Amino acid sequence: MNLLRVSWRNLRHKPFATSVSVMLMTLGVAMVSLVLHLGEQIENQFLKNTEGIQMVVGAKGSPKQLILSSIYHIDAPTGNINKEEVEKVLDHPLVKSWVPLAFGDSYKGYKILGTNAEYLDLYSAEIAEGRRFQDNLEVVLGAVVADRLGLSLGDHFHGTHGMNEEDTEHSHEGHSYTVVGVLKPSGLVVDQLIMCNIPSVWEIHEEGDASQTKREYTSALVSFKSPMGQVMLPPLINKNTNLQCALPSIEINSLIHQLGFGIETLRLLAVLIIIISSVSVFLSLLSKLRERKYELALMRSLGAHPLQLCLLLLYEGMLIAFVSGFAGLLVSRILLWIISGYVDENFHYALDGMGMMFQEYLLLVSALAIALLASLVPAVMAFRIDISKTLAED
Repeated sequence: MNLLRVSWRNLRHKPFATSVSVMLMTLGVAMVSLVLHLGEQIENQFLKNTEGIQMVVGAKGSPKQLILSSIYHIDAPTGNINKEEVEKVLDHPLVKSWVPLAFGDSYKGYKILGTNAEYLDLYSAEIAEGRRFQDNLEVVLGAVVADRLGLSLGDHFHGTHGMNEEDTEHSHEGHSYTVVGVLKPSGLVVDQLIMCNIPSVWEIHEEGDASQTKREYTSALVSFKSPMGQVMLPPLINKNTNLQCALPSIEINSLIHQLGFGIETLRLLAVLIIIISSVSVFLSLLSKLRERKYELALMRSLGAHPLQLCLLLLYEGMLIAFVSGFAGLLVSRILLWIISGYVDENFHYALDGMGMMFQEYLLLVSALAIALLASLVPAVMAFRIDISKTLAED
């Protein structure tokens, strides 16, 4: 007797109860899988892009906003800062290096960032085609920008003031950027940027006499010679200047903690759904056992071993968990794909890592173990069926 085949037929015989159990466990597995992937993606993106950046200097405002706008480019800047003041403040023995940033324009939704060559070195960005920017209005494209916008070496385009890709009224028609380089894909924020030197940004925004145009930065990314700089400089700058300092290590940990609370809530909800699904499996098998006591007793009288009846119920629970586990992983991938499209459209970040995580293998094993436990009581009851009494009652 093929117990697996019989178990599968028994499950198909009660489609409604089986479907409810499968749907609940599928939902739980999908949510846990989705939360695992999102948690890892968010943490990796936040941490990878801050390597080598120990402090951000910008205009006074929200420290978190300063970090998000200057490192991840997903928020509006807190304002502009005076070039001379920044250079004076950061000309300090504890400062190892700093990279100025100036932005305010975009092209088809992708930010145009004024900076210097050290910015590319900060992210170990490598040139795939062409060279780095040198002269004014020369740009280097991130890999994603070049791919999505179809730009290549030698192409020209006009930037638009602000980040509205539909806004054509504020296009800088008198200044044309030229593509001189394209970066290799890195999975970092540089993939999403159009980079040029800072004088290009100043030139485009000059009004009247160029000598009267303000020379301003948006922010600066700073690294220190020793941990002492991270302790001493921020309070001095925040207290004694018109500038603001924000430490990525503090702000990002705070942000991950805030996001982590929501992720942890979703994870607990998913675990609760899996527990509810296991109860559903238990009740479904128990109900079937009561309905099929005569059938099982008859099988015993025809020579079936009690252990075979026990395995029959266990196999049914395991089949539910097996189908639900793989269906849950499939649903989680579909949800990841949908979320990735939304994030890509609104923030130009692509979620990768759709492959299996080690934790997901543990999740599948856990789902099977939970289903096994839920099947255990009905299986033991099937093992202990009294043949003569059951047949006599029916």
